[in-house]
Amino acid sequence: MSDEQWQWQYDPSREYVTTGLPKIVIAEVEKIAEDLVTLGELGFDITDIGEGRHQGTPGGVRRLPLTDHGWVHVLPAPRLRLVAVVQITPPFKYL
Repeated sequence: MSDEQWQWQYDPSREYVTTGLPKIVIAEVEKIAEDLVTLGELGFDITDIGEGRHQGTPGGVRRLPLTDHGWVHVLPAPRLRLVAVVQITPPFKYL
């Protein structure tokens, strides 16, 4: 396996994914992304965390809960050692 460290990033960009969201939601999303990077570094299979296209099937975009009924969608890419944050659905009170 590669010696490169895991990292995370917004895809396609931070501005595209976070525009209009309050800082508290963005902070929670970034904490989740950091936690996934840490788990990846520890050797956990993060492709099976959260909900995917098919229940119990690893891979693809994963949906993880935010507090107060929001969601963050991430794409773990183990070969690239990358977690891409692709969409944020904020809790209703922030819409």
